Amino acid sequence: MKSSPKFMEWKSGRFKMDLNSSARFGEQIAQKLFKEDGWRVEPFRYLLYRKKKCAKIEMLVSKCQEQGRCWWEEHGSQKKCPDFPDIKYMLSQYIWDLCREPLSRFCFEVCKNPCINRKALQIMQEVRDKYNESPGLDFAASKDKKVYAVEVKTGKHSELKVEQREFTERLQEELGIGLLVVHIKMTDELIYSAELRHRPGKLR
Repeated sequence: MKSSPKFMEWKSGRFKMDLNSSARFGEQIAQKLFKEDGWRVEPFRYLLYRKKKCAKIEMLVSKCQEQGRCWWEEHGSQKKCPDFPDIKYMLSQYIWDLCREPLSRFCFEVCKNPCINRKALQIMQEVRDKYNESPGLDFAASKDKKVYAVEVKTGKHSELKVEQREFTERLQEELGIGLLVVHIKMTDELIYSAELRHRPGKLR
């Protein structure tokens, strides 16, 4: 007959976090505080891509397919956007959700006055090409019809990177999107308490 395994005695202690872990906790704390203060918090990408499909999505898909670039990954395989007008209207939002990144490359070809999201994406692309680094920020927040990009700094790393600084300055000057920098002070250790519950299985 098999003997029952012996388990270690789980206990309380301290866990030392790395910089990435503390940054993630800091961002979660900041988002929680914004929401409690009545702000709407969304992922940063919502500044770059409109959530509702573009009214000219048919033209964007056509342009994209001309260059053979309108594909997306789904369940490990590549799929191609269907041709308009064969696609049903109800599916066009689905295509936008999947393909908005490649479709957005053609916005300036089909629109004389692209939306603010496409302009923000263009600024980001130009800054990224200049510094060879992504100037992405942590999240977006809005309140009283004003939209802000938000960057959370945790611990000693409190300065914006040069590419982030240029990106946010251009967002402010060209599009009126402000920047909010949140400084979160926290230790690099977590106090934890761990308990192991054992539910014995049937011996065979």
